[in-house]
Amino acid sequence: MEQMHKIFQTNFFVTARITQEVVRRMKKQRSGHIVFLSSLTGFRPVPFMEFYTASKHALGGMIGALAPTLHFFNVRVTYIQPRPVNTSIPENVKIVTWALKLYSTWATSRIKKWAK
Repeated sequence: MEQMHKIFQTNFFVTARITQEVVRRMKKQRSGHIVFLSSLTGFRPVPFMEFYTASKHALGGMIGALAPTLHFFNVRVTYIQPRPVNTSIPENVKIVTWALKLYSTWATSRIKKWAK
């Protein structure tokens, strides 16, 4: 269960929270363009990666519902789902973990500032 929570936190909840803040501002200014970069897994399930697949489907569902809503506020939404690529993610897990913690700290401070 802990792994599922971490995956959803990273792939869905963080993006959803940042999106809420960005959408609020763009609706107010009645313009903007939001680009989401996800993975093909949001469209096509991957065996043995149930939680990752589910988190990407959740993100795709949110984006699919958001796009037509934001159309009325002159805000465009682009959803990019690249095909699978060969990466060195397993070798870089420690670096990625460190970078995510750093980014999370920065993003949280930005959200608090925007909320004022």
